[in-house]
Amino acid sequence: MTAQSTPKKKVPDAPPAKTTKGARTRAALKQAACDVLESTPYHDMRIQDITTKAGVATGLYYHYFPDLKSLLVELVTEMIDKIEDVEKLEGEIARGDWFGRLRAHVRVVVEAYIEQPGLMRCLQQMSSESPELAALWRRSTERRLGFLVDNLQRLFPDVEMTEKEQVFFAYSL
Repeated sequence: MTAQSTPKKKVPDAPPAKTTKGARTRAALKQAACDVLESTPYHDMRIQDITTKAGVATGLYYHYFPDLKSLLVELVTEMIDKIEDVEKLEGEIARGDWFGRLRAHVRVVVEAYIEQPGLMRCLQQMSSESPELAALWRRSTERRLGFLVDNLQRLFPDVEMTEKEQVFFAYSL
């Protein structure tokens, strides 16, 4: 968003689940959405598809989510948070194992595409329509690439690269 543009109105969030049963229902709706995305493109997906898969009434959906987009944005945001959880990614990697760290950061994104291809397709489709979501994914990618660029000298101490070459190298991986 540029300094001259006006902020878009935010859709009010649905209240979080207040009970254990509510939390289970909310989780079931989220899982059902992921399941539906495996076989249905984002643009063809309907709330009724999700509620049918979750085994709940369609009207109950609106108790947990104001619309379809808010559920999908929440799912994509959770996936991005998982991809960026550095402590979890690098928890068992030995200190100084830069290649292991790099591999862990690349692996988590590849695994996201393998484990949830529908959600990753949804991310790509929604990013082309939602500047906010596109910016969120771009910032995530830039943070991960920035981590690599910041550590290239430690990974390859005998190689001299300009900053532009480092960025190019990071993108090529």
